Amino acid sequence: MTAAVTAFEVPMTLSKLSSHEALKMLQAGKPIVGRAIAKLDISHQCFESKVTIKKCSVEFLVAERTRFLGKVDLSETVFGKCAGPEEKKTGEPAPGAEDTDDNASETVHAARLESAEFGGATTFAQARFKGRTSFLSTVFAELADFEQAVFEDTADFSMTKYGGEVIFRNAAFEQHATFEEAEFDSAEFEECRVEGKTNISNAVFHGWADFHGATLGRTLDGSAVKFRRGADFGGVHFRGPTIFEDGCFQSECSFADAQFSRLAVFNRAKLQGHSDFRHCAFADRAEFRGAELTGTLFDGAKFEGPTSFGRAHFEGKYTGFESVEFRARTDFEDVGFDAVSFAKARFADVSFRNGVFRRSTILDGASFDGETDFSSAQFKGSLSLLDVVLERAQLKWTQVRGKLRSDAAGQFRDSMQQYGLLKTVFENGNEYEDMDRAYHMFKRCERKAAGLRERWVRSLMKPLEILFVDWGAGYGTRPRNVVIMTLLVILAFAWFYWLFGGQFALPGRDAAAQGLGFYVYYSFVTFITIGAENVHPVYTDWLKAVVAFEGFTGFFLMTLFVATFTRKIIR
Repeated sequence: MTAAVTAFEVPMTLSKLSSHEALKMLQAGKPIVGRAIAKLDISHQCFESKVTIKKCSVEFLVAERTRFLGKVDLSETVFGKCAGPEEKKTGEPAPGAEDTDDNASETVHAARLESAEFGGATTFAQARFKGRTSFLSTVFAELADFEQAVFEDTADFSMTKYGGEVIFRNAAFEQHATFEEAEFDSAEFEECRVEGKTNISNAVFHGWADFHGATLGRTLDGSAVKFRRGADFGGVHFRGPTIFEDGCFQSECSFADAQFSRLAVFNRAKLQGHSDFRHCAFADRAEFRGAELTGTLFDGAKFEGPTSFGRAHFEGKYTGFESVEFRARTDFEDVGFDAVSFAKARFADVSFRNGVFRRSTILDGASFDGETDFSSAQFKGSLSLLDVVLERAQLKWTQVRGKLRSDAAGQFRDSMQQYGLLKTVFENGNEYEDMDRAYHMFKRCERKAAGLRERWVRSLMKPLEILFVDWGAGYGTRPRNVVIMTLLVILAFAWFYWLFGGQFALPGRDAAAQGLGFYVYYSFVTFITIGAENVHPVYTDWLKAVVAFEGFTGFFLMTLFVATFTRKIIR
């Protein structure tokens, strides 16, 4: 909550002081307290002693190219005066009024301190400026204190230079505030309020900039602004469009809990330190196209409008989008990530087309409710898809093959869940070959997850399962592998029979003298269970068992081929 501004209010009666007398007092180093002064023009003057105009009323202050070598105290003073009824009626502006404004006849300049130099600490704390105020090209060598000051009309601080700390804490700008091309050391705008436009474009903040809890009105223009030592916009309410296009945050910055009520633009901005956008609320469109973000956290943020991170680069050890809600289309096309987490995030339509994920990518618990496009995305590190809600996506098996983090960690039950998800995604996308590959890995992980808890009988059968069902048939997804295994089995048995050719009975011929080709034929007819007439093993029962085993193997593989091939055709 913004603190109430308690600027000084002019008492009903103040003793008047002429401009000439006021100037003489200031030149003599005497303070002016509690006096009413009309137009006070101290332009081109040089004050070596402290200047004090406190709790006064000054209708119009002019200090162009004035040098203040000592301290300056203008606190609790009211500057400016609105035009009276007669002036409004005739349209004649009061002294200091500008004709360029739409309301020139009603608004006057309160203070014009352009190109002035303040060599010592300067305070305007709790001052009130009733008209336009200009500090254009002014230099503050030391402290500049505007705490709880009130600016009722436009305040122009363009091209000002602050060599020391500047304080606008709890200040109120009821119209526009301009700090274009200004240079700050450390700046405090904590809890300040701006009703009109705020312009800090091309400004440079050499020290820490604190805008925490401020309320910024119509538009914030921070184009090409530079923050060299960090900035805090935590809890700020940006009520109008917010522009940080081409801005540069060279150290850490925080927008935690900020509210963006209108358009938010960070296109091509460079956030080179740790960036905190946690729990931000973006009520309208948000754009981060081409931005460079280092160690950025968006955890818990909400994006109500279309969001674009196209061609952005997320660098650093970790980027967090955990529990983020994207309620409109989101664009992550051509984005580069190091390590990133979208755990428990929720997406409407989203595109990661051509994205590059260089390290670990975590999507655990994420929900994709609309169209999801991962086409041409590259996952160069590990990938985690636990408890993801995703039915349809543009994704290929080649993008995720061998990338699941749970595979490398030996967490096969987690892998089962993720391959089951991928199987559904590929099936809904009519990517049947990829679906088969995901199903194959699902069954393989299912077998590995069973581990030593299986009964010993199945443990003995496991090598056969690996050989025939897994490698041989891909759990019913690879009929080509069944054909290859069939040929290998036929040739293996043929070679075995050829080695023991003398153990066979062959009417009218010497079985031992037959070549390998004959035994390939014999192995083939045995494999397909029709057998070779008058050719059979003799003398040893074990060889008969081998022949019988080949016949059983052939029946099994042919059945497996029919089932696998039929599944392919029907699908």
